[in-house]
Amino acid sequence: MISILAERKTLKLFRVSPSTADSPEIWNGFGNATTESLEQSYLQRVELETKDIALGCHLWVAYKAHNLDRLKELSFQKSKCFSNLEEVCQAHIDRFGDPSILSRPDRVIKEIIQDGHIDFESVMAEFSKREGIYGIGDLQLKKIYDKQMMKNLNQ
Repeated sequence: MISILAERKTLKLFRVSPSTADSPEIWNGFGNATTESLEQSYLQRVELETKDIALGCHLWVAYKAHNLDRLKELSFQKSKCFSNLEEVCQAHIDRFGDPSILSRPDRVIKEIIQDGHIDFESVMAEFSKREGIYGIGDLQLKKIYDKQMMKNLNQ
């Protein structure tokens, strides 16, 4: 959205994030928000400066091009609007980086299964606790889970 809205030079852009941004629930989003926490989030909004908008545009170009080296390079830029940028970029790189090793989500699902969580619901809950950064939904996670369960059965 930033890359599209950036074309409107007079438009003021703000980032509104959950008021839980400094807590363990950082990756839960607004799903469990109350009216009060939504109001608090709005009051804590951060205006995007020109450099933040440019950074957002550069990130989008690198993401679309699957340019992981560029994403890594951009991840070190400091911005009030992208407070977890390095962590988020690294999670993406760990998911789609080296095809010769298991992706981070695959590796974590494998570990969770090896820890004794067999049924999908408990795997989903544990994955969300450990790797909420991905925001992976149940259908996406089910594909990874099924793949890892098949590998376990074939070993």
